Amino acid sequence: MLVGLYSAATGLEAAERMHEVIAENLAHASVPGYRATVVSHETFENAYLRQIEQPSPEGHGTHLAEYTTDHSNGPTSHTGRTLDVAFGGEGFFEVQGPSGPLYTRSGVFFLNDDGRLVNSEGMAVMGTGGPLVLPPNTSTVDVQIAPDGTVSAGEITVGQLNRVMFSDPRQLIRSGTTLFEAPAAVDAEPSDTLLIQG
Repeated sequence: MLVGLYSAATGLEAAERMHEVIAENLAHASVPGYRATVVSHETFENAYLRQIEQPSPEGHGTHLAEYTTDHSNGPTSHTGRTLDVAFGGEGFFEVQGPSGPLYTRSGVFFLNDDGRLVNSEGMAVMGTGGPLVLPPNTSTVDVQIAPDGTVSAGEITVGQLNRVMFSDPRQLIRSGTTLFEAPAAVDAEPSDTLLIQG
């Protein structure tokens, strides 16, 4: 094999994948709660040498070593919607996924026909005691969400948003544009990060 051609081909492949990641990040840059994907490179030789004891003349080129998610805090902006909520720091909201809990930074919520608080995909937003359901005929303008996540409709307290955090959020698995799943060995911990309504 021509080492130079092989090295060039691996570089082209890595560049192509890098462009795909950049395009995805740009396409979702304005989506509330979206976490960008970050890519790190490594020479193929370094990866190869970790597997064997002797160097190889074919151990050249590059590849994408790791895909990680940037969970750093993003900017917040005022929307004026009472059902829009943002974290003032680290933390995730919990929603009821089809196969278990999912976690998101997106605090763009809605009321469905049953008065249930849901995300943009129709998944129930979880409170500390289960899904949050508002009284019948509640208007969204009457909904108040306190900094500690307490949700009330007028004088009626509905529950408290389940705010969680992870010791290492990089272990979360992406499960959609703004949703993440926790592996079996990773537990969510309660978060006391304050929320900002609207």
